[in-house]
Amino acid sequence: MKKKNESQIRIQVLKHILKNIPENVTPASYLSEILYISLESAYRRLRGEVSFSAEEVILLSHNLNFSIDEAFELKKDLAVFNLDGNLQQNTSEFLYSVIRIYDDFFKRSHPANVESFSSEITGNHLLHIFLLLYKNLFKFFYFQWARQKSEFPSCTKLSEISIPADLESHRLSIVETMMHAENITYIFDKNTINSTVDSIMYFFRLGLLDKEELMLLSEELSLLIRRIEEEAASGTNKIGNKRNYYIANHVDSNTMYSIYNNVHESFFWMYSVSPVRTNNKKVCVNHKEWIETLKKYSIPISKANEFARFEYINTQRRYLSSQMKFECS
Repeated sequence: MKKKNESQIRIQVLKHILKNIPENVTPASYLSEILYISLESAYRRLRGEVSFSAEEVILLSHNLNFSIDEAFELKKDLAVFNLDGNLQQNTSEFLYSVIRIYDDFFKRSHPANVESFSSEITGNHLLHIFLLLYKNLFKFFYFQWARQKSEFPSCTKLSEISIPADLESHRLSIVETMMHAENITYIFDKNTINSTVDSIMYFFRLGLLDKEELMLLSEELSLLIRRIEEEAASGTNKIGNKRNYYIANHVDSNTMYSIYNNVHESFFWMYSVSPVRTNNKKVCVNHKEWIETLKKYSIPISKANEFARFEYINTQRRYLSSQMKFECS
């Protein structure tokens, strides 16, 4: 097969971008606004004189809901994966960039921007997006990550660090944005909170958390368990958007599959806070099939299945109480 030269690839990507730009706006104005470039720079790209950078193509793919794979016409057995965040950044910058990815994703899925949206999330422990919901849990997560990266001495206590104001503001923003996602299904491992509780107790026994901090973290985990219980019982969140819960004996990994405006997107969390993402349709469809298989062998606890819900919620509460109650007293 004959290889494409740089000019052919540039024209190919440009055609795909133009095909997806809304008809009611001029391409130059749209590119100038989205990419924060001058009109002249936009026209140079439209004339094919300058190539779009990788960052620009990614940004446009997010805003125009197209697959990068399709734009570059990759072979069917190849897929593009994006790793968000830069591990070389300090913890504040890194978490800010990762939260921005989540925030952009949930804003794209807002009912005002899409005709329909559904997402399915699998978790073998509490995902970072849940820790974002609570101030002290997020601070503990920040502390844990910064310590792992050796940004302060290992003897530093949780009370000695603080969350930068702009990062806390961004956290609050995504909490609001996440509420508006229309339809989310969660498939959790039966021991959802265990690893988070174990991590907290590890640092407490090292003397890096005091009893007051331990109590605050315990209270927020209790609030999270209650939140899951209430959403599972009603089948909706506080503003009426659908929330379904399933419990599996074991979940291999933390992932998220979403579809909106006929665009597929998959997230995979491995050993980092930042997800690996792809819009490759084949990968996403296979991911969806895996989730459906997992769901088939899981127990639904939403709405009518009160006994299974009661058993799952009490398992979380018992573990939390058994590990923290005595220490907090």
